[in-house]
Amino acid sequence: MRYTNPLEESCDFLFPYLNLITDSLEKKLTNKVERIQYNVGDKNNFLDITVYPLLDTTRSGAVIRIDDVTQRIQMEDMMVQSEKCFLWAGLLPVWLMKLITRLGPLFKPFKISSVD
Repeated sequence: MRYTNPLEESCDFLFPYLNLITDSLEKKLTNKVERIQYNVGDKNNFLDITVYPLLDTTRSGAVIRIDDVTQRIQMEDMMVQSEKCFLWAGLLPVWLMKLITRLGPLFKPFKISSVD
């Protein structure tokens, strides 16, 4: 989609990143901001914004690329949670074995009998 309107009119949600955009224009460098969170209703969404300044010497301007990366962020979060679960699943038996080994001598003096 192409907008030729001023930024504050066409994409007001970019206004907090105006310094990034002007910095890109002044220095003629590409800038990128990742994982910008915005809400639509009760749902969290994420954007990546990349600013490409125009290298034309007669005009000033920039191409602003906005990517919806919500699904990628959700997938990354699920992978992190999965890795945490695998880590706990691997450590739990080791911790239990150490606990049993340390508590074992405490229970030796007691006689365990069953009542039939």
